[in-house]
Amino acid sequence: ATRFPSGPKSLADYIHARGAKFGIYSDEGTKTCQGYYGSEGYEDLDAKTFAAWGVDYLKLDGCNNDAKGFATGYPAMGRALQQSGRDIVYSCSWPAYIGDDESVKPYDAMSEAGCHLWRNWHDVQCEWSSV
Repeated sequence: ATRFPSGPKSLADYIHARGAKFGIYSDEGTKTCQGYYGSEGYEDLDAKTFAAWGVDYLKLDGCNNDAKGFATGYPAMGRALQQSGRDIVYSCSWPAYIGDDESVKPYDAMSEAGCHLWRNWHDVQCEWSSV
């Protein structure tokens, strides 16, 4: 079965026609957290594709990678998005995968990488203990 039979561009046009923004998810790893193909090594191609589709927001996760890969991959995607010809809000999950010590997280590097916002901690679950 095809998830979006008319393609992502048609979906984006539909969403935009209703005054909303179109966001998409990818991963700065070989695979997403769900096991789909990730953007690692394909940042330029993915950014151009997202721009052509009319994407307004990218959430880039960090499964299936490591700190060294984050330090090169998140900036690579940031540069690719900036060169894509479309303003795409860039949400980075980089710090969430570095640990709990906020003093070692590379906030300056994340800002320089073009991250507009980032995730610092693990996902919030449907239970108070995760908050």
